[in-house]
Amino acid sequence: MYLWVDGVHFNVRLEEARLCTLVMIGVRVDGTKELVAVADGYRESTESWADLLRDCRRRGMRAPALAVGDGALGFWAGLREVFPTTREQRCWVHYAEQRIMPSRVREPLWDKGSRLLKSA
Repeated sequence: MYLWVDGVHFNVRLEEARLCTLVMIGVRVDGTKELVAVADGYRESTESWADLLRDCRRRGMRAPALAVGDGALGFWAGLREVFPTTREQRCWVHYAEQRIMPSRVREPLWDKGSRLLKSA
């Protein structure tokens, strides 16, 4: 199985920190996509990701062949702890957003998109 992961941050403050939802989507050998797990986490910390990965392992998930994620270091550390044989790949979309497209170009696009979504 291949695994795509990301932490989704919401502008909702239930306590001191913003809410972060950890999302894991798997793709089987036959190409079938499955929602593997959704859980709340403290930011995208190593412990939050490791707890979620340990829970998946307890429920029978074997080590993924490949994991794809953004540059958040917590996931990679948690993955190495729980599934050390899984190969790692940086998500090219996140990479392009963070490295190739300068923030002076990227941020106005986000603002324009946000205004469009709110007006709908």
